[in-house]
Amino acid sequence: MEKIKTIYSKRNVLYAMLFAAPFSLSMVFGAQLEGQENVRFTSVWTWGSAALLFLCAVPAVCGMFYLMRLYDEKSTAQGRQQGKKTPGREFWIFAAGMLLCWLPYFLSSYPGYFLYDAQEELNMVLTADYTTHHPLMHVLLLGWVIKVVHKITGSYNAGIAVYVICQAVFAAMCFSYILCRMKAWGVPRWLRMIGGVYLCIFPVIPMYVFCTTKDVLFTLFLLLFLVNLVDALEFGKENGAALIVNGALMLFMRKNGVYALVPSIPFLIAAARGGRGKMAARLFAVLAVYLAGSLGLQGLTNADHQEKQEILTIPIQQLARVYHFEREAFTEEQTEVLYRFLPEEALLRYRAVLSDPVKVDFNSQAYAEESGAFWKLWVQTGMKKPASYLNAFLVNNYGFWYPYASLNCYKGNQVYSFVYEDSSYFGYETEPPGKRVSLFPALDRFVRRLSLEISWQKIPGIRMLFHPAWYFWIFFFGVCEHLSQKHYRRIAYAVPVMLLFLTVLLGPAVLVRYVLQFYFGFPLLLAFLFRKDNC
Repeated sequence: MEKIKTIYSKRNVLYAMLFAAPFSLSMVFGAQLEGQENVRFTSVWTWGSAALLFLCAVPAVCGMFYLMRLYDEKSTAQGRQQGKKTPGREFWIFAAGMLLCWLPYFLSSYPGYFLYDAQEELNMVLTADYTTHHPLMHVLLLGWVIKVVHKITGSYNAGIAVYVICQAVFAAMCFSYILCRMKAWGVPRWLRMIGGVYLCIFPVIPMYVFCTTKDVLFTLFLLLFLVNLVDALEFGKENGAALIVNGALMLFMRKNGVYALVPSIPFLIAAARGGRGKMAARLFAVLAVYLAGSLGLQGLTNADHQEKQEILTIPIQQLARVYHFEREAFTEEQTEVLYRFLPEEALLRYRAVLSDPVKVDFNSQAYAEESGAFWKLWVQTGMKKPASYLNAFLVNNYGFWYPYASLNCYKGNQVYSFVYEDSSYFGYETEPPGKRVSLFPALDRFVRRLSLEISWQKIPGIRMLFHPAWYFWIFFFGVCEHLSQKHYRRIAYAVPVMLLFLTVLLGPAVLVRYVLQFYFGFPLLLAFLFRKDNC
């Protein structure tokens, strides 16, 4: 009886409900969105199914909380030793081992996976015509490395290869540093071994390590920043310069990092052990360095910063969905206002899971001149069609939180060497001016199937390792479990990650690269789940 009371304590039940409620809704809503791109909000079946799943999930989650508590008590009783510093020899062994494991992927994809806006970023450098559509720090880094190497060798392939090799070396050093710091924190050996093996052999890791997308460097600096926070707030390891540099570079590499960091600042300051003023100064220094650097880069490159469609992705999709399915909701006057921002041909290209076909023709100049008219139209339309607005939002991002979603936002899109059909899991190709010269064709075919075919995603168990939604729910379970055990300092570290996840829900599509922190940060996710002392 005492055991039952412990498992189903009020606190455990409360936070089990916090997990079970969104999880239940996600499973029911996601199934409907996967089947028909629409949630039946007025259906009794919808809410009845969610309620039943919720009632089943709460006791199951309470039981999992209890098991986690038993593990924590057992591991605490056994004791954990914390290292005093990062061991140099292990650091280089880990890094070299990862590079050796990844090398076949580089040989199979030579010169690397040059895609996901990389061509556009390179063209900015080659033409000296810059915009702030992509982070200027990454544009300049990627573009100038390729441009200089091409100037020396006459080969764009060589330039791309140099960039991705340097990136891979940096990634290996970052991952090795993280594993070494985990040892210093007293993370159990078995967890570090699982994390290390995962980083070495899980295909998604080398696929992105040798990819030119800006999300790779953003994620690496994010993880280093999180490690710096853990060191400073939990263990008193002062390294303010590293925290400021890694935090600022994180923001330079992707804009939504700012939206995740700023609301996190109060939580991180509150979590500081006695040095709250110092932590506050460092976090505001991160923002100051970023703002000053961004303004400096804009001035240096004379970059155009008029584009607004990226931050308006969801409102654009909501208006386009109503126009596409319920055009009668717009009066003649409202239709004229809508056309000032979005031409009819763009609205007719509406795709529920991808905003690019519509937003590409958004009139940023008109928005700059009369943004009030846009938002007035958006509010008026939303009041008439709230269900359509909610569906437009959910269907645009459900792959991030529904574990059985097919990740195929680019279906039907023609790219340079293929047409997306079954899956858009990974872009795979090497875009011009690069040219694929595979030195390991068998592995190249494997990556192609992994990237573009749906069959492997239907394999039970295996698909869980690859789908971003499973990583999110594991992370969110950890958040709720820590709350149930009053481990509030650990929650402070989780806030930036959670907020970053929420920002991608406002993005243009569901792509693995947008939540790469769950894959690259898998060892830290294990430590977050299983290590609870010093919280």
